[in-house]
Amino acid sequence: MTPFWEATSGRLLDRLVRAGAPAVIFWLGGLALVPGGPAWLATVPGAFLFAGALVGSAVLVNQVAPLALRVLRGPWPGPLKELSRKRTAEISARVEADELKWRELTAAVKSELATDEERAEHVELERRLSRCSADVAQHQPTRVGNLLSAAQARVSEKYGLDAVITWPRLWLVLPRAAREELAAARAALHSSAATLVWAALFCGFTWWSWWALPIGLGLLGVTAWFWVPSRAAHFAALFESTYDLHRAALYEQLRWPMPSSPVKEREQGRALTGYLLRGTRPSLT
Repeated sequence: MTPFWEATSGRLLDRLVRAGAPAVIFWLGGLALVPGGPAWLATVPGAFLFAGALVGSAVLVNQVAPLALRVLRGPWPGPLKELSRKRTAEISARVEADELKWRELTAAVKSELATDEERAEHVELERRLSRCSADVAQHQPTRVGNLLSAAQARVSEKYGLDAVITWPRLWLVLPRAAREELAAARAALHSSAATLVWAALFCGFTWWSWWALPIGLGLLGVTAWFWVPSRAAHFAALFESTYDLHRAALYEQLRWPMPSSPVKEREQGRALTGYLLRGTRPSLT
């Protein structure tokens, strides 16, 4: 058990450092905007309160960050359900239009009649379509949600494996290097979501200084529009690549016959998913 506890302690310390650094920046930046804040911090009571605020806020934001990520993924429940539905419908319509245009340009590119502008548009459409699932039922109201759901959907489209069902099993048989890469990417995504929470909280210092509002809103916008989607795209790419490279380990550990062709793989992947979900094992040839 010693190596386990050493590894666990190391991860815990690393998580505390990652959570504590933004808390220090948040409170030092906020107190700099509060009249008399730096002088108060230099006092003994101020130092103790500052330390307590650091720990408490870091723990709180670390717990709220998954909720922020859930909002960024969608769909949205309750009073926002209708907005979520409309936004998803708009995205589905745009994907359908992009798919139609992509098919037209694909024909032109294959016939070598496409102009340079059309070829560039064809590449851009391929990039945009890769960020959304081909299945309309999998569409989400946000970019982050579509990036993550598209990776899961492609696993099913290529290999017949339901990522929700098979992922916990695949994770357990992954080599250490793959797990570390995925864990780091997931931690980075979590950290970007936590930054959203810190940015929103920073706006609270507007009570003492109006500068806090543009700083907080600016960080909020940059994080939501650029940082979180880029981290989500990186995690989604690693998630899909894990199935591309290591799905054979899942078949081997479950003593399931390896597929002999892409068509067979989709069929056997669906059968394997059914076995893991319901315990049914059909005869495979």
